[in-house]
Amino acid sequence: MLRKDHACTTEERQVIVLNSLGQQLDLQRRLSSSSSLFWEPWQGIPNWLRLTILTSQAYPHLTRYGITSKDLLLYWNTDEAKKISHSNKDNHLMLDDMHTLGCKSFAILRHELRQQDPDKQEPSQAKVYKESRKRSFGRTYKTSCEKAKENIAKMDAVESSQHEDDLKKKANKPDFIFPEEFISSVTTAVLAQIHEANPGID
Repeated sequence: MLRKDHACTTEERQVIVLNSLGQQLDLQRRLSSSSSLFWEPWQGIPNWLRLTILTSQAYPHLTRYGITSKDLLLYWNTDEAKKISHSNKDNHLMLDDMHTLGCKSFAILRHELRQQDPDKQEPSQAKVYKESRKRSFGRTYKTSCEKAKENIAKMDAVESSQHEDDLKKKANKPDFIFPEEFISSVTTAVLAQIHEANPGID
């Protein structure tokens, strides 16, 4: 039994914050709690779909075939296994656009960005991408960030172009047209204020 989860009082239980998709949003609670041992974050998935996914990905345990740890060690030391391992390592190093979120999920990142927005608007995909590729100064990363920088530069160029187009559209809009029936009364009122402030002006 998980004592801090099952043996605590109602007042001691921690509240788990979820989004509309049932994904946990509280990073610190997720890291400090054992809720991941019994909490399923994808409760919105229908049972028939979940069963289909589990069935398609199911693979019999190795003990069913009489394979032991010793057999695995012998296999991992073969040239074939080493070749596959090196190939997988090289392929992984070719991934040059990896996020730097670590254990933080994109659901938590989007929630944090939405909370930072003054209007509490959902962040754009471009903003999520930029935030998920940020790197800490002085920290060493295994992958290069050149591809991410290139993509971010392209996004900035597109956003800048869209901003310029919006400004041009606003500039090309006709000025506000004042209703003709109010022009004479407004003109009279303005002239009266001018004469009152400057009696010598005709």
